Amino acid sequence: MDDKERLIKQIETKMKTVMVGSLVVLEEELSELFNLDKTELTEQEAYYREIYNIIRKRIFDNGNNEINKVKELVRHYQIKSNKITLPVVGWKE
Repeated sequence: MDDKERLIKQIETKMKTVMVGSLVVLEEELSELFNLDKTELTEQEAYYREIYNIIRKRIFDNGNNEINKVKELVRHYQIKSNKITLPVVGWKE
């Protein structure tokens, strides 16, 4: 894998982490409204679960679209890594 593809992969991973992290926050803060653990829902829980699913889909759709745009943008550049190696302080064999 060349430097450019390595950078693209790292950016893609970071952007996916942002998407998933956003959903985790949403689930942590609002899970009482849509009970992801339950299969039988009240009418209100079903309503909020549907809203959650719409939000989730939009986050992933928008994020994946932006990932594709960034990949295309980076491919227009020449990328060369410095490949700096940092010593591990305090490491003893």
